[in-house]
Amino acid sequence: MERYYYLALDLFSIAFPLAASFEPRIAYWRKWRGLFTGIGVMMVVFVAWDAAFTAQGVWGFSDRYTIGVRFLGLPIEEWLFFVCVPYACVYLYEVMRYALRKDVLGRIAGPLAMVMAIALLIIGLMNLDRLYTAITFISASAMLALHALVLRSAYLGRFFVGYALSLVPFFLVNGVLPGGCCRSPSSGTTMRRTLASAWAPFLWKTASTCSSSCCSPSRSTNARSTARMAIVRDRQLST
Repeated sequence: MERYYYLALDLFSIAFPLAASFEPRIAYWRKWRGLFTGIGVMMVVFVAWDAAFTAQGVWGFSDRYTIGVRFLGLPIEEWLFFVCVPYACVYLYEVMRYALRKDVLGRIAGPLAMVMAIALLIIGLMNLDRLYTAITFISASAMLALHALVLRSAYLGRFFVGYALSLVPFFLVNGVLPGGCCRSPSSGTTMRRTLASAWAPFLWKTASTCSSSCCSPSRSTNARSTARMAIVRDRQLST
């Protein structure tokens, strides 16, 4: 049964959000068009990212905890991860928007984003010898600066709250993947996923704006998971 470990985590992550998608107050299913468009665009970028770093040995996937079906060097469970986790994270964001109507961080969101962008940039520049870490932090810094200074995104405050809330279940599930609760890791580094799964909301925002029949831009996700708050370590895992 160990070979179904990663697959079970994927299904566990999406089970409740999928079942609750038809709940009338959130009506998450009405946003599927923009959501899945955004997820699809995100996967074009981050599946290539994932495959490239896997090929370079930055991380890997244990045959012990995967069913053995691979495409482009990635197990099928990894492909499902890029659907299941963004789906669940954006669902949590929508629940947060419904439950917390006031934008409690709205006034400080811009300055907060810039402080985080500067911190991430410094960390990235301090780790130029670690290709993955440098790319992740510098990219996160650039995206935060873009939203704070150029786009002046009105949803940054809500994003920070939603993102913080989503980190709780995210780390509970994602922390298991690198081997936190098993004798050998099922996949590579944990933090690499934070960037990919959290960019889905940003891409959903873009897709939803283009697909206005799905939902208005103001209801599109704000979980701009560009604020990568965890230090990613480059490490090579044996399978």
